[in-house]
Amino acid sequence: MVLLPGVLLLAACASQPALPIASGVYRFQQRFAEQPSMPGAELKATIDGRHIELVNIGDSTIFPKGVIEDGVLSWHARSRQWIIVSDPGDARAEDVGGCSGGPAVVDLVARIYWTC
Repeated sequence: MVLLPGVLLLAACASQPALPIASGVYRFQQRFAEQPSMPGAELKATIDGRHIELVNIGDSTIFPKGVIEDGVLSWHARSRQWIIVSDPGDARAEDVGGCSGGPAVVDLVARIYWTC
């Protein structure tokens, strides 16, 4: 059997739930996984299909101004969370988010970007 390059990608996307957010520009809040009530940086999120770019737009001691995350939104079935994939191995990571060393978790409904 011969698979075309796009067929495998299509099959992988079909196993993912629909994004709970439409393409557009949104305001997201950065939060710390170990201190979730602590105020974080305000971010601009630009979503185009499954692509996301998070930009620190304000004065913050947490991040410098500019792009802080850029990647593809992917459903991590094991944790039941959306993650930002920037490396092919990220989608298969055992642990995600917080201080795990794995890919970042983003709550697309509450509009929160979780960091360590």
